[in-house]
Amino acid sequence: MSAGAASVRRAPTKSVWLLLISLLLSLALHQAYLTRAYPDAVYMDSLRLLSQLSEWQRGQLSSLEFWNQGQHRGLVFQAALLANVEWFSLDPLLANRMTGFAILALSGWLGFAASGAGGKEKATPLRLSLACLIPLLLFSWAGFELLTLDLGWPLWGKNLLVVAYFALHACSLRRALSGEGVAPGRLVLLTVTGVCLVLLIAMGWSYAFVGAVLGVQMLVFAIGPASSRRRIWSAWPPAAGLIVALLVYVAIGSNSGTSAGMSLAQTVSSLLRALALLPDALGSTWIGLETVRALGISRDWLWVFGMASLLLAGFGVLGRWRRGLASNSLLPLYLLAYGVLTAFSICVARGGTDPAAVGASRYYMDFVLFQVGMLWLLAEQADESPAGHGRLAAATYVLACVLVLAGQLLTYRQEWKAAPYRKEAFAAMNRALLAGVPDAAAAQLLQAPLEDARLGAKVMRERYLGAFVSLRPARSCDPAGIRFLSGWHQPEPGGVWMSGKARLLIPACACAFEAKAYVPSDFGKRRLRLSDPFQPAFVHIDLPAGATTGIRLPGGSSSRAVEINIDRIVIPARDLAGGRDVRELGAFWSQSAFACGVGAGGGTR
Repeated sequence: MSAGAASVRRAPTKSVWLLLISLLLSLALHQAYLTRAYPDAVYMDSLRLLSQLSEWQRGQLSSLEFWNQGQHRGLVFQAALLANVEWFSLDPLLANRMTGFAILALSGWLGFAASGAGGKEKATPLRLSLACLIPLLLFSWAGFELLTLDLGWPLWGKNLLVVAYFALHACSLRRALSGEGVAPGRLVLLTVTGVCLVLLIAMGWSYAFVGAVLGVQMLVFAIGPASSRRRIWSAWPPAAGLIVALLVYVAIGSNSGTSAGMSLAQTVSSLLRALALLPDALGSTWIGLETVRALGISRDWLWVFGMASLLLAGFGVLGRWRRGLASNSLLPLYLLAYGVLTAFSICVARGGTDPAAVGASRYYMDFVLFQVGMLWLLAEQADESPAGHGRLAAATYVLACVLVLAGQLLTYRQEWKAAPYRKEAFAAMNRALLAGVPDAAAAQLLQAPLEDARLGAKVMRERYLGAFVSLRPARSCDPAGIRFLSGWHQPEPGGVWMSGKARLLIPACACAFEAKAYVPSDFGKRRLRLSDPFQPAFVHIDLPAGATTGIRLPGGSSSRAVEINIDRIVIPARDLAGGRDVRELGAFWSQSAFACGVGAGGGTR
């Protein structure tokens, strides 16, 4: 093997190792930040979704209504919340730690692709530097809001799936351009996954997602080689599927009553204002907005950085066009399109009320993809341009990386200092939830409308979720352990009928056992006699007709079977005029539970 061949084989290995070090370092910093800020509170949209999840599980909210979340129609939030509730009793800190692994997967994918390792593109020092910078950018604490929100990991997971689709679609386009053709199976996969992304996962980002795919495909079709245009048509079925899915998405949303019409003049004014704010939004990826405020830096610098991003991206796209759109991976073009379309939509939606809001940290995760695409094209331009132009492009790339790195390091430093204060804020949020969200100030702290915050806190209290999990009774007090042994009829909605004599198994629990017994008005009054091994004598309880009577037995350190006798039974078919029921009915039992203090006790069955 020649020395040159050995060098070619070693370069990708070196790239992979350096990328791996960058990934692990970024993940470690992320976990350290979470330990310091300790985001263990449920807040913002999670509270509204939690109350809706409870309604959906009880059958009080249809699946379509559960899917139709206004501007963010889909099921990715709901699925993530359901999994956290059912498996981890709604542990927000665990969810936030999982966010790091979603970012890790996306950073690794983009870093490996940008480095050129393992592909047809050449791995160079500039490409390697970009690969190592990508994890630092994606893990940046400039996006702290979604690093400390329990719904952050499905959002980053959404980005991972979107970028995966971009990569697969880009590969198909390049195959079509080269004349290799696109396999029917791949076209079907792209079509089906695209529809699922639009309707279930991408939510309000569906417009930018579809726009990016169509934009790149139309660009390749419009300025690509004329001889390849016929071949590109073979890659249009997935695009058609995206268009149909987006039309369905919009049509269902237009019937939800959430949209408001605007005049033509208002629309034009809104679009122009959004264009003017676009640099502010993209500039927030160079240095976090919170850092700009904390350090007293003029917000005009965000506009300057944003304009630099747009100009450098344009420079990179122009260079790619001259070399051939498909000369290298098309993925950075998708990242540019998705990032700028997302930023523009945020400027349209938020710019009218608060111009500074367009750079909020919650939007960083999407805007940063534009920055990655821009730096990717600059590195590529520097590597593949002629000597003179290449040196200029390399200097431009290095300067951009130095400025981005400086801004990010300032952001990391500022957020590390702010983390203890954020920890205090999360602790205050949990106190507000434990108090039932007493007032509007508590709701404002939780960043949720008062009604949504109270309903979410109520669900958490009743089901011992999140901040209430430490108040849950011992597992032995689970009402699911209560067993109706002999002498009971089939359960009915709301409870179960006992016959003249029945046995009830009560599991070990220090809390008192409680239940309700109801006797219909036409049954007549009667009397229960309970034989409880933990009681020195029989317990007698009178049950008046037409009323519900509470039954309470003390808790115990072991399970026991309680025998229940009733002095009268009724067979409706025999004893009541018009009755058809031939069962022996004593009393109707309901709400069997353990009274363990908080909220609804240990639950009911």
